[in-house]
Amino acid sequence: MSASYGSVSVRTLLLEASRGRLVIERIGNKDFTTLTAIEAMRELCRVPPQPPRLYLRERKGQEARYVILDRGT
Repeated sequence: MSASYGSVSVRTLLLEASRGRLVIERIGNKDFTTLTAIEAMRELCRVPPQPPRLYLRERKGQEARYVILDRGT
């Protein structure tokens, strides 16, 4: 059992547990979780990457090319 995982604080873990994303066990009025449960929580919290937005830039006398505007939010 573990109280924290890397840079995730105990407070964050308790918040995610209250949101139903992390399984915790309460023993003797203390909360515990497993690394497996934290990994499952991370899967639930993962934000899928967004493809970059592209546009075609054409200049007279030059080859057309795609330019990345931004990664989106």
